[in-house]
Amino acid sequence: MGMDATNKWPGETTREWGTPIVMSDAVKQRVDAMWQELGL
Repeated sequence: MGMDATNKWPGETTREWGTPIVMSDAVKQRVDAMWQELGL
């Protein structure tokens, strides 16, 4: 199975796309605080 999550050019699809998901600042800060703990 393959998944194509790329943005589409006009004419490539007739599907209506939703709003892109955006992380809140609180989530970004929490994730940033985990990097060292996770060794990443």
